Amino acid sequence: MPFYLSIAFKNIFRDPRRSITLGINYFFISILLLLVFSITQGVKKNITRNVLTSTAGHITVSGEYIVNGRTYQGIQHYPVVDSITRDAFNGTSVITRYSMSSAVYYKGISKRLSFTGINVSSDNGYKNQIVVNDTGWNNFFREPNTVLIPLSIAEYFGLSVNDELLISTRSRLGAFNTGTIKVAGIFTSGNYFLKDLVISHFDFLQKLDLADRSTASKMFIYFDKPVDIDSKRDILLDKFNKTGFIANKPVSNNDALNAVSAASPRYKVQPGDVNQKRLTLSTADEVTGIVSQVTGAINGLGIFVAAIMLFIISVSIFINMRMTINDRMLEIGTLRAIGCEQNSIVKLFIAENVLLSLLFIGAGIAGGLILMTLGSTFVTLPSNGTIGLFLNQGHPVFEPTILHIVFIPVVLIFFTTLFSYFPARYGGRIQVVTALNKTH
Repeated sequence: MPFYLSIAFKNIFRDPRRSITLGINYFFISILLLLVFSITQGVKKNITRNVLTSTAGHITVSGEYIVNGRTYQGIQHYPVVDSITRDAFNGTSVITRYSMSSAVYYKGISKRLSFTGINVSSDNGYKNQIVVNDTGWNNFFREPNTVLIPLSIAEYFGLSVNDELLISTRSRLGAFNTGTIKVAGIFTSGNYFLKDLVISHFDFLQKLDLADRSTASKMFIYFDKPVDIDSKRDILLDKFNKTGFIANKPVSNNDALNAVSAASPRYKVQPGDVNQKRLTLSTADEVTGIVSQVTGAINGLGIFVAAIMLFIISVSIFINMRMTINDRMLEIGTLRAIGCEQNSIVKLFIAENVLLSLLFIGAGIAGGLILMTLGSTFVTLPSNGTIGLFLNQGHPVFEPTILHIVFIPVVLIFFTTLFSYFPARYGGRIQVVTALNKTH
């Protein structure tokens, strides 16, 4: 066997033009597949990371409660939910936030903005996600009606630090309520989900919405070891249901996304005199489930293009091998004459193609890794619009894995072996006399 491999290796570039033409196909298909898999893996990881640091937890608790037949969005008696969660799992972090959408007015300009209220004494989730002016955080902590404004919104209104705006909202009770907010700082963020979010105080939004003090919009649960999340959710569901809540899983990924992203709307009227506290517990995988659909579509497109290239390679393998066999009749006849069997000739030609594919696949994977390193380091793209989902601090995100690096050569070599066999079998069946006669 080493003897045949040695011969096969020497024969790889006997016809450099044919070998390089076929090898280039392997080179580019390896780069394409590695880039596609790495981009989709990077997008999924980047979005999940950004979601977990901004608008969701390992488990996100959302819900609604019904009082005297009126349904309100949010979690009633959230301190109870917090206490049950911490008692169930040691070392668990629970973050409570209040969300609402409200119209803001400044010097004749108006815009509807999304607000998220945080408990400044305990919630530092956004602190490492945004870049704010030097005094921004100090100013924000100092006064309850202050806000941190994204740069895009500040530019829209022409705002500066310490400017005041009028905020007007239709509260959950149906009545309009107004207030004044003051710009404590203007921030930028590489997190797509924070780029249009106004950060406010939990208590301020709660009062503006005329909500009960035990009411929150969402609660984010983070575990020290984020494993077996579904099992942990089942434990919490059981405990919540035993404590007077009606707790359930989301029906679908879209329901999970809607539950997590819902702000505080006006109440809805329920028929009958009903009083209930409902909770929905969504996992991070469910919230980001739509990401899997997007990445699946990207993977599908990449695999479709790869399939076209594989078809081209299969045609090239067949044509090249038939031409090679015709050019090497004397060699085939000589090998058969000294006792080489049909299978040995077949293995020789297959080994040549496999070694050629290995050489260029390896070069393609190495080239892909270099391209991804350069791209993630030196390429900076504007984060405006949907493209921000695919970026981390303005840089494209690639996440090649060992599985992908192993999977690509295995699949391509299997493909090469399969499509090399048929023309190689033709070469192996050539009789000694036939092979030698065709050379004279």
